[in-house]
Amino acid sequence: MRIIAFLTLLIFGLSVHAQDINAAIEEFNQGNQAVQASNPTLAIEKYQAAMGIAATLGDEGQEIVAAAKKQIPTLYYQLGVQDYKDKNNDKAIAEFQNAIKFGEEYGDTETVEKSKEIIPKLYFTKGNDLFKEDKFDEALTNFKMAAELDPNYSRPYWGMALAYQKQGKFAEMDEAFRKSRELAIAEKDDALVDRINTTGKRFLQSEATANLKAQKWNDAIKNLNLSNEYKADDPDTYYYLAVSYNATRNWVEAVNAAENGININLDPNNFIIEYEVESNPAGFTVSYFNETGGTEQVDVNSTTWKKKLGSITEGSQFVLIQAQAKNENANISVKINFQNRVFKSANSSGDYVIAATDGNIVIEEDNLAKFYFEMGNAYKGAANNEKACEAYNNAKFGKFVENANYEITQVLKCK
Repeated sequence: MRIIAFLTLLIFGLSVHAQDINAAIEEFNQGNQAVQASNPTLAIEKYQAAMGIAATLGDEGQEIVAAAKKQIPTLYYQLGVQDYKDKNNDKAIAEFQNAIKFGEEYGDTETVEKSKEIIPKLYFTKGNDLFKEDKFDEALTNFKMAAELDPNYSRPYWGMALAYQKQGKFAEMDEAFRKSRELAIAEKDDALVDRINTTGKRFLQSEATANLKAQKWNDAIKNLNLSNEYKADDPDTYYYLAVSYNATRNWVEAVNAAENGININLDPNNFIIEYEVESNPAGFTVSYFNETGGTEQVDVNSTTWKKKLGSITEGSQFVLIQAQAKNENANISVKINFQNRVFKSANSSGDYVIAATDGNIVIEEDNLAKFYFEMGNAYKGAANNEKACEAYNNAKFGKFVENANYEITQVLKCK
């Protein structure tokens, strides 16, 4: 009787064991079917169920466990990609974090690395979206998280700089712009480097303008000089530096600033007209007036396009640019650049939208006069009357004629 009972238990145990193997195989196969049906959520559920059963079977279940482990990190990665495409950034981040967690646990280093690379980009995207909603503190939190996860990624610092500017934190803005530029140079992202230089200069010049209006001369000098560390090719920056240095009785620096402004104005390369278009997504058609006043059209399949015309150092020239996006839900902007700054610009958003701008570039007769007049003021302050008379004589153009003559005839009594 004991032998019969033992055999009954053995047969029952083998039967249960076989049922468990079959159940694990069934769950695993259902996971495969879910993968083929592009249902990664169900596939993960089935693979995990298969692992749970197979893990109780000892060596016999290890093949199923190993096969399921191979699938799970990749499936979390696929979920993250889909959430990203659906613009569900928070859910995408959670899925990529799962891909990292299970990838590290199951030895899938490739999926771990890919997930670690994309998560900082998602935090940057989140920050960008919050920035557009004027939620600058929350935007900064996400930009900082992106930078913490990938310290060599330039875009989060670019986002930080823009957010700090909105908050009026210009020292923090300048630091973030410089870090972004350093990293963008390492990335060989010339377009971002140029954008940082242009934007950083513009913001600092804007702050300097407010300083000048408030007659905060030292603050103006600081911000104008900082702006030159982004781009040092704008003559007006040197003009306002000359004004500010004269106001603080720093005659030597005032003369230097005026001379720099004059030299830039005498360089024909600084009088080149440039058209510029940016589009997201890529693809647009652009029409523009050329040097002779004729119209040209170009079909562009990239996100950016630039065209330089000849330089104009006297007289005037009418300029026009128009660009139409080739896509729905597009953002497109057009610019006309002259003397190393934006002369005219326009942007549009929507389906197959058009952005256009135009204007008449005029070279004023007294283009150099303002620099010579400030130079005269500096030399006069330094008691160098001979140099002051020479400078005021060079300033006798346009609206500076009356004031220059007054200095020459009534104040200095130049010979």
